[in-house]
Amino acid sequence: MNIYERQTLSLMPLATLGILVCAAVFHSGWNLLLSYVGSIREVSIVFGALMGWHFLGEKFGLVRVIGAGLIFAGIVIFAVLG
Repeated sequence: MNIYERQTLSLMPLATLGILVCAAVFHSGWNLLLSYVGSIREVSIVFGALMGWHFLGEKFGLVRVIGAGLIFAGIVIFAVLG
């Protein structure tokens, strides 16, 4: 088994989880205002950046940290203020 097959097999649970999370977000979109769901869905960008840093060795520089912090702050504001 070469390295590409091992990486593909190790990422399959994450891909499955991503599909399930997308399904949950789309399902919740019917019950919530779509503007909230669309904004909170952007947290997937942060997860993608973290997975790129962890699995692929990409840099997670200051710009990405600031962006992730802003997205997280927005989600906290939605959670607190509704």
